[in-house]
Amino acid sequence: MVPEGRKLAGAEKLTYLPLEATTLAERLREEAGYATGFVGKWHLSHRKGKNEKGERYEPFLRPEHQGFDLNVGGFDRGAWWSCNRYWWGPFVSYSYAPPVTVVVEAQPEVVVVQEPVLVEVPVGEAIVQAPQAPNPEQQAELNRAANHYLAVGDEAFREGRYGDAARAYSRAVEFAPELGILRLVLSDALFAIGDYRWAAAEMRKALELDPSLALHAVDKRSFYGTPADFDRQLALLERYLEDHFLDADARLLLAGNYLFGGRPAAAVDLLESPFSSEVIGAEPGAVLLEASRRAQFGPEGAGSGR
Repeated sequence: MVPEGRKLAGAEKLTYLPLEATTLAERLREEAGYATGFVGKWHLSHRKGKNEKGERYEPFLRPEHQGFDLNVGGFDRGAWWSCNRYWWGPFVSYSYAPPVTVVVEAQPEVVVVQEPVLVEVPVGEAIVQAPQAPNPEQQAELNRAANHYLAVGDEAFREGRYGDAARAYSRAVEFAPELGILRLVLSDALFAIGDYRWAAAEMRKALELDPSLALHAVDKRSFYGTPADFDRQLALLERYLEDHFLDADARLLLAGNYLFGGRPAAAVDLLESPFSSEVIGAEPGAVLLEASRRAQFGPEGAGSGR
């Protein structure tokens, strides 16, 4: 019973589903091997206040980051036709969606890859449903669109607007999905905002498409306007892995960031750990380990397992 004159303390009311919450979809996918999908309204992506774009929703809380391999219509406000400009994750259109790819770079220029254009597209946005087998002319326009969004993402990343960078890079990937480097820079932006699962998925795909990316000697700090941000983000991932030491995604992502952050010895130590057997058992992890050994010991030491 509540003492007279006192009110019940209200429970905390969340308008979003935290990423640390374990969903049924995550359990089914990770523990039982199910393919998972979400269809319908979501309304679980609102956080108090606004993000760096002045929006009150957060794309990284949508179904594709909560254990669902496929997301059809799941958005904070409802169905996709009111929000297709913000569609992230695997794209599945309804049957009446126009078969069109439009890129609007700047008025009055409009690049139309495939007609008909049946919808109004805001300047700077795109509706993406590229031809399954684009001809050379179409592919040239798609590549130009990808380069446009890559440049937008690079600028945002240098300015510390990592969420904006992830949005732009994801658009670039939509236009040129077979370019591994685009997926790698998308992984960088996702890592920067703490979306480790999706960042690891993009890193895997990047290395599957182009294993030579792991051999490029770079220091990721040079990509940052504030290099200390990288060290802070890396420390957060290290602490996360300490608490989730069996998380294969986090292990792969941390190893990759050790390598691309100029610490190949740390990458080797991490990947040679018994807990990393699942990671190096797949091609992307094996590629990272080989590249890290090469960076640490030279070509003659690669593959030696020192």
